[in-house]
Amino acid sequence: MQRGIGMAILVWWALLAGCKLPEWEQSSDYGRAYLLSVQKPTLQFRIYHFSADSSRLMLHIVLPDGIAACPPFSLHYYYLDDHDNSLIRDSGSALITPLSSDVSLNIALQNNTTGFLKLIVSYQQTFSKENQFLPVDKLHKGNQFFDYRLQGGYRPPYVIHGGTVQLWYADPLVTSLYITRAGLLPDAPSSPPFFATDAPEASLQNDSTFSIPNGGSFRAWKPGIYKVEAHNHDLNALTLFYFYEDYPLVNTFPLMGQSTRYITRNEEYTALRKPGHEEAAIDSFWLSRTDQDENVSKSMIKLYYNRVQMANLLFTSYKPGWETERGLIYIMYGEPDYVDYTNETETWLYHQQHELPEISFEFTRKENPLTLADFVLRRNPNYYNSWRIVSYRWRRGLMNQ
Repeated sequence: MQRGIGMAILVWWALLAGCKLPEWEQSSDYGRAYLLSVQKPTLQFRIYHFSADSSRLMLHIVLPDGIAACPPFSLHYYYLDDHDNSLIRDSGSALITPLSSDVSLNIALQNNTTGFLKLIVSYQQTFSKENQFLPVDKLHKGNQFFDYRLQGGYRPPYVIHGGTVQLWYADPLVTSLYITRAGLLPDAPSSPPFFATDAPEASLQNDSTFSIPNGGSFRAWKPGIYKVEAHNHDLNALTLFYFYEDYPLVNTFPLMGQSTRYITRNEEYTALRKPGHEEAAIDSFWLSRTDQDENVSKSMIKLYYNRVQMANLLFTSYKPGWETERGLIYIMYGEPDYVDYTNETETWLYHQQHELPEISFEFTRKENPLTLADFVLRRNPNYYNSWRIVSYRWRRGLMNQ
């Protein structure tokens, strides 16, 4: 019986890994949504600032299965002081008929050096609209001077999906780019939310430096953190991450065992990580959660590792998305019912469901030289009861009910 479910895991993940997901470019971490639409294209925005009054809005279009081309749409933008402010500093509009998956638009954002760009997309064929907010910070350009193209499939921003990386720097006078590689930080899954603090962070250890021409390519030869600079100690450095060849997919038994940390006891986790025994340990773990019911076990496997993979897509920072604090909450509780954004915080609200009372989690952006996507959870001992309930539901095979 256990061998049967092991084969089911392999078949399911083979199908998942074999699905060719759409190509996309570097996308804005601020404008992404937590729920991916299956009925219309997903629009990924990013912005580059070349001067105080010259910016370029970049758009990459991800088409869902069954849609051959993006329909025409109008784009209106409003430059605001803050997320909720009605004071408009600048505005503009454009009618876009996409001929490819990449569109760029030169815009002039006058006045303020910081604020929010409100983007309103209106589809002409369906009369539907969607809004996105993109933070604007001309003082801290960060990665905005760089553009890059990666080989491989669907991936999070700033993550190398194996293969070759091609890099451009906006200043044509820069002829060479300098790349420093450091090893990945040790695995550090987030602690439960009622813990007072999360695990301390380790320091980076650089091990190699090399250069390429501006517009040239390099191949990431092993996992690590690759820092790209146009000059020494460049404040506009670009940081790229290479976790493993098929990231963000979770398509091997070692990866499955590793990412099951949040619902395992110490002895179970040790068994799941034992080299050469991961498949049998995974079969045994999930079957024991469901009183040997293979159908329920397969549905739990699909739910859990789908969330792990989605956490990798949405929340990757300087470590895999499933290890982050947003990834922890997403895997255990699922998609939030409501998300409130500001430039520096996200608040996730979950309505009451089954024995779980209504609960909210607040994340604050942490200053991190490697990434803008490092959000830390405001921890609270009052989360203990909710965590105990959600952990019990996972361990008893009840999360699909």
